[in-house]
Amino acid sequence: MELRPYQKECIEIIDNLPKGNHLIVMATGLGKTATFANFKRRGRVLILSHRDELVRQPQKYFEDATYGVEKADEHSNGEEIVSASVQSLSKDSRLKRYNVNDFDTIIIDEAHHAAAESYKKIIRYFSGANRVIGVTATPKRGDNIRLTDVFTDIVFSKDLRWGIENGYLSNIRCQEVSANYTLKGVKKAGDDFSIRDLNKIMNDETIVTTAKAYMELCHKKERHVLMYAVSIQQCKILLETIRKMLPNDQHDTIQMLTGSTEKDERIKILTDFNNGSVKCIINCMVLTEGTDLPVCDTIVNVRPTCSDSLYQQMVGRGTRLYKGKEYCLVIDIVPNDGTGYERHLCTAPTLFGVNPGVLSDKKKKKMQEMDLLTFCDEISIELAESTKNIDLFIQSVDRFISERQEVINNAISSEPSYKAIYEGFQRFTHVQEECDIEFGDLYVETLPDEKHRYRIKPNWTDEIYISQPDVLDKVTIEFRLHTDNKDKYYIGETTMTEAISIATDYCIGQPDFQSYSWSKSRQKIWRETPASDAQVRLLNTKYLEYGKNLSTNGLSKLAASLLIDIQQQISKEKQLKKRFEITPKQRQKTIERKKTELEKYVDFEKERKKIGMDEFDFFVCKVRRNASAARMKMSMEEKRREELQLYVKKMLADKRITFNSNNNGQFNRQASSAQLSFLRSLIRNNQEKNIFIESGINFEEMSVAEISVLIEFLHHMRDSVISPDKKIIITKDSILSELERMKKSELKQMKITFTLL
Repeated sequence: MELRPYQKECIEIIDNLPKGNHLIVMATGLGKTATFANFKRRGRVLILSHRDELVRQPQKYFEDATYGVEKADEHSNGEEIVSASVQSLSKDSRLKRYNVNDFDTIIIDEAHHAAAESYKKIIRYFSGANRVIGVTATPKRGDNIRLTDVFTDIVFSKDLRWGIENGYLSNIRCQEVSANYTLKGVKKAGDDFSIRDLNKIMNDETIVTTAKAYMELCHKKERHVLMYAVSIQQCKILLETIRKMLPNDQHDTIQMLTGSTEKDERIKILTDFNNGSVKCIINCMVLTEGTDLPVCDTIVNVRPTCSDSLYQQMVGRGTRLYKGKEYCLVIDIVPNDGTGYERHLCTAPTLFGVNPGVLSDKKKKKMQEMDLLTFCDEISIELAESTKNIDLFIQSVDRFISERQEVINNAISSEPSYKAIYEGFQRFTHVQEECDIEFGDLYVETLPDEKHRYRIKPNWTDEIYISQPDVLDKVTIEFRLHTDNKDKYYIGETTMTEAISIATDYCIGQPDFQSYSWSKSRQKIWRETPASDAQVRLLNTKYLEYGKNLSTNGLSKLAASLLIDIQQQISKEKQLKKRFEITPKQRQKTIERKKTELEKYVDFEKERKKIGMDEFDFFVCKVRRNASAARMKMSMEEKRREELQLYVKKMLADKRITFNSNNNGQFNRQASSAQLSFLRSLIRNNQEKNIFIESGINFEEMSVAEISVLIEFLHHMRDSVISPDKKIIITKDSILSELERMKKSELKQMKITFTLL
């Protein structure tokens, strides 16, 4: 067969590579098998595949060599090419039949699976192999495990976009069909939605909607369809529902294929599909990898997924070129409540980096009428420039405001409390629990944008973005810092481990009071501490339009802070929108200014590359220095605490605590509500350490100085180590008498007695 130019290019690259483990990325339909079958052979070749049908598939490309199979009951016998099932060959009894030097080259098909222990076991055994070449269309694993343990670099890459642009893959068109289901409450299992949860949400109404969409968009137009369902059960119901809509003599044109389908029946169904007697195959996670069905011109996806790799594999079944195929139609069955956008649901536009959530109905209609890649490129330009289509920007702002307004209204109508509003807002927060990478104590939000997948907020103004790691663990880390009313950007490329280290150092270098912004452990404290009086007053101001009777029961400091931030964000978005709702002349000036700002930002990366990494490296050095100083300070603080602990232990025997106070003598001014709130939080924290204050003290009647002294005392006690079976009860009389003595004599030292239980 005649190889395509890019296949020849890939072969030349591989043939000239030194020893090592290398990865090739080629989109589905670009001819991966034909490519690796033409690598220059320097000895015997081992091909590893994870599915039975893939083991046989390469044989037709090796007409000039003997071909052996290693799987189930089949054994190779010294052939030049050995194609093996990983599941079979990874067994010790199989491996020991071979010598470690039997193969010069190991080729791994669908190489995104190569991080699995079964693959690594085989690679380790054949230590004499000079080359390990991985070939895949989707280098990302579903569980986001990196391939760094197997491959050192990506030596060749041609993706879906490149294949379409260069005429080697079919154009794509798409159609969104709204169905009555929701992804709210659907949990994640690994890097994708839980199958168990998905099966629960797929109701009868969704099945009927899908069946009607098939009849209208596919059957009437005699399209060749692969339909992806959540489970075998859903496959059966879809099959029955669609067949009921068809004449009896057309029932056989719709077939079902699952993992339990017998081999002979499976072959017949696929053969009938290729020759046109079967028009639609409903399957459940079977026809995703390694299946060659070029006649397929339509993909119907009824299986919600947030896995880019899985979605690309499904769509890839329909993008191969075929005589008479004008384009591949991708039909996504999406939830009608907008939760698809919130849960990072993969749909056709996300293949090319466009979030359908920003599209108006008019834009979506246009999307259905033109090639998807062309449409996405147009939209991306509009979004990137942020000026060519201001209406699009305004729609996005409107969506932001209306969605949050809806949450507030729904919460208040069911339970008029701040806690209910906070719980409603959780659907917009992509928190650490859904994060697939360990960030230590950093509190991280996961975002749908791969270039800015992970967001860390060290304080109220600054942001740190880390990209989705590639298969070799490389990321881009971006610091957006707001200082002196100016925005400053620092961008660098490094490994994910190093990026987390830099981000952690930057956060540690922040003032201690900012730590609740980024620290999970500090946020936990805020999550468990009741909202302060000052926070409640601010909330009542921010949410005044909803009435003064909103309950604060169960409201934590963290929840209150989030509610305040959201209202500020809404106000900011409204102000931003107003800037574009002005006179045409003013609007044009605003557009030009925004355009200039954007151009500066776009050019920043180019400029950084010109001057090298010096600026970023200098910034990182500064971050490291600040973090080192902060850690030294924390170390000294820890040492002080240890000394304090020893002191407290010593004092336990005397049942008396002595400490020096820094009171300012403000005994005539009444304590503020903020002071009282902070005091109560310290009391609660100390109770967790078995340190209690005897009841009967009226803190509201105390002065600023008295409350300040008590706060200092409780801080003094906060880090003490008390036996878990002992309790310290500080007597009321001791506190009041010492405060009175301090007031009269202006002493700076207090001696407080306690009871030890």
